[in-house]
Amino acid sequence: MRKLLSLLLVFAPIIVFAQIGVESETGIKMGNSTTEEVGTMRFNFTTNHFEAHNDSNWVRLDFHPDYFIVGRDSFPKNGEMVTDTFLFFDSARAALRGGVLATSTDWAPDSLGMFSFAFG
Repeated sequence: MRKLLSLLLVFAPIIVFAQIGVESETGIKMGNSTTEEVGTMRFNFTTNHFEAHNDSNWVRLDFHPDYFIVGRDSFPKNGEMVTDTFLFFDSARAALRGGVLATSTDWAPDSLGMFSFAFG
């Protein structure tokens, strides 16, 4: 994962400025900042964040050494009722979650067990 992130950080500015797209059958697609297709990733120099297009808008991708989250700007808060589709990994608890929540508090930090996994 770290190697992939390192490659993205090195090549993303080159790909964005040169407007060269790289596409893979495995589902990773890089393109210029005007390509609005599902799976397209870009680095937004205005916000200084990586973004991915989900077929309707650009979604911010946060990369942090202790966690990652895709589909939301932040982890659910304790007691927050969440209806959303997202994926995250919390390295402090080694907890991985992904899928759809429908009016639930199940993935709040106080509900994450050590070394746990949940998808659905």
